[in-house]
Formats: sequence, C-alpha cells, structure tokens
Amino acid sequence: STASALDLASTGTINLRGAGSTLRTSGAGVTAAIVNGASVTGNLGNVATTGLGAQGALITASNAVDLTVGTVTTTGVGARGIVVSSGGTSVLNATSVTTAAADAVVVGSIGNSSTTVGTVAIAGDNTRGVAVANGTSTGTGTTLVSATSGMGAVAASSTGTLSATGANSRVVDLNAGGNLTGSFNNVTASGTGTSAIVARSGGTQALTIAGTVAHSGTAAGLAAVDAQSGGALTVTNNGTVSTTGAAINGINARSTAGTVTVAGTGTVTTSGAGATGVFATTGTTGNAVAVTQGAVRTTGAGSTGVLALGTGATSVTLALGSTTGAGARVIDATGGTVAVTTTGPITASGAANGTVREAIFANANTGAAVINTGTVTATSPGVR
Repeated sequence: STASALDLASTGTINLRGAGSTLRTSGAGVTAAIVNGASVTGNLGNVATTGLGAQGALITASNAVDLTVGTVTTTGVGARGIVVSSGGTSVLNATSVTTAAADAVVVGSIGNSSTTVGTVAIAGDNTRGVAVANGTSTGTGTTLVSATSGMGAVAASSTGTLSATGANSRVVDLNAGGNLTGSFNNVTASGTGTSAIVARSGGTQALTIAGTVAHSGTAAGLAAVDAQSGGALTVTNNGTVSTTGAAINGINARSTAGTVTVAGTGTVTTSGAGATGVFATTGTTGNAVAVTQGAVRTTGAGSTGVLALGTGATSVTLALGSTTGAGARVIDATGGTVAVTTTGPITASGAANGTVREAIFANANTGAAVINTGTVTATSPGVR
C-alpha cells in the first residue's frame, strides 16, 4: 500500500474539515492525503510534500466530489499536486498549486465538472498545469489520459497566473464530451512543444481571456489558445495573446458543426514565420464565422493577421492591424458573403515575396464582399 499522512476510505460520504491546517510529508513516495469514498466533500486544507513521487492529494469518489483545497506544494519529481477522479459530478476549488516536475491539477469525472484554481506553476517536462477531462480520466506519472466519450459539461476558471516552463507540457488542457466553458487571466508557456491553452468539446464551447496569454516555446502547429468544438464556439479575448515561435498561431478557433466567433477588444501578436494571429473556421456549410479584435499584429514572413474561413456569412472587424513580414496579409476572409470593417490604420509593409499579397483580401463565394476601411497602407495592392 502507498504511505500517506492522511488515508481515509469509506463506503459512504467523507466530509473533510481541514480548513487552515497543513498536511506535510517528507519521504519519497509518501502522499499527503489519500481519500476514497462514495462522495468526498468539505475542505482538505493545505498540502506540502518534498519526496520523490510524493503526491499531494489523491481524491477518489464513486459518486460526487465537492472539495475546497488551500495551497498545495510538491517538490519531488513525479509528485502530482491534486488528482480527482469522480464517478459523478466534480467541483474543485483550489487556492494555489505548485509542482516541480509533475501535473499540478488533474480532474476526471463522469458527470459535469467545475474546476476553479488561483495560481498554478509547473516547471517539469511533460507536465500539465490544469487538466480537466469529462468521461474517464487517469493521471499516471506526469501524463494525463483525457477522455472524449463523456457527455457532461466541463467548466474551468482561474483568476491568477498559470505557468509552465517544461518541454512538451500543457498549462491548460480541457476536454468535454458535452459543453465547455473556461475563463482565464494570465497563462504563460515557454517550454519546447508546450501549449498554453488547449480546449476540446463535443458540444458548445466558450473561452474567455481577461489577462495575458503568452507562448514563447517552439514547435510548429501549436497555438497560444487552441479551441475546437462540435457546436457553436466563442473565444472572447479582452486581454493580450502573443506567440514568438514559427508557425505558432495566437488563437485557433475551429468548430466541426457550429458557428465560430472570436470576440473582444483585445490584442493578438505573433512574431514567427507563418504564424497567424487569429485563425477562425467552421467545417459546416452555411455557418457563420465572425472575428472582432482591437488589434492584430504579425511580424513573421508569410504570416496572416486574421484568417477567417467559412461558407456562410464571414465577417472581420478590426480597430488596428499590421504585418511586416514578406508575403504577409493583415486580413484574409472567405465565405458565402464577406464583410470586412476596419476603424483604424491597416498596414502591410513586408515585401510581396514574389506573389501579390494584399493587406486585405476578401473572397465571397456566393454573395457580396463588402469592405469598409479606414487607412490602408501596403507594399503590394492594398485591397482585393
């Protein structure tokens, strides 16, 4: 059996009353708290472990989990912070979680899941900051196995700062068989192959960015915010999203069977070659794609500020937009009908790179293309 400071097992409900207290362990493989019941409720308190593989808290319930946790700190390799596995619904509220080389928060539930954390920091390779899966989920070592078969909803939020510096890690990893909502303040990812926010849902999805999402790692094909849904998708950015690697987009918003909306007054910047600021698309004929942002700026060669692709009504609204890389467009919009509106200066100052690359390109397949702009400055033709 696994050694632990607190080990509770019951066929009924376990109600924890640890508010203000701290569970501490210092040995290798010594977990602070192992709790296994039909339902687990209450307040676990604070948790601190220092040993190799010494987990913070392992919470398992055949039915529901409704748990509050204070500050969790683990320093050993492979020592996860909080792992919750629920056969019913799951509600987790944590103040802060810090791990050295392991997943910080891993939640798996069969029913609806709601996870709220303050500050999360992870530094090890192949780790996850906040990983929430609806369906069945197991955390093994530092790898999250997330489910895609669940039918419930997932909700996750953080008002603090979430950060990861290890390679091949994910700061936020959300996966819902049903609907998904997420709200985040500051998220930073700097390791090679590391992702900031990855969200997948079988139903509708709504993500909100209030602060700064910064991705400075390298690995083509990633995005600072990577959202995909099976229903209507909305990403609201009222903060700042930025990336520095080649082919690492700012925001990816994709739906297989619904409308796609990127909204807000925020700013998106990318500096890598082929790195799009906002990429929005839907896979269903006739669904609308709409992008609205305060400012989008790219500096890499062949990069596009906003790439909006649909077959229904496609619209792009920008206050400011600029590209400086060779062969880069500020706005590229395709749809059945297309409406592009810019209220401030649009600038494409990079070389044409052997082909005509307009500052604004609008392609309407079946209806009208309407472009209302302020000032447009471009090395190539400004508008087409």
